[in-house]
Amino acid sequence: MISNPDVKDTFFACDNLKDHGNYHNSNPNWNKLYNATIVVPIQANLSENKRKKEIHILGFLCCDNMSGGFENKEIKDFLSATGDLLYSLFLLYDRFYCLSRDKGLTNESLQQYGHWGSGGQV
Repeated sequence: MISNPDVKDTFFACDNLKDHGNYHNSNPNWNKLYNATIVVPIQANLSENKRKKEIHILGFLCCDNMSGGFENKEIKDFLSATGDLLYSLFLLYDRFYCLSRDKGLTNESLQQYGHWGSGGQV
């Protein structure tokens, strides 16, 4: 839903997932861990034209709890801004990784990143 360009909302928030009806999770015991969630994309608009949207999503930032309080504009705006900042941070980290790799530098952290990072594909 969040990554669908035809859907206006770029987040998902629910303070009562047990009664939501359409919530699905790969963990069958999720309801023992939380009952409320908010999910925002880690994204950036890559278009040079501000009117045209060319959104690239790296992943999602999720916050969960039992008591709710996520269904408000301030939380959504704060987490959306954090997701946008994370995109920039991850992009910089990816560039450092590529530079290090191209220079023949290596360490345990760089080797681990090569398994989960884009390796210069961002």
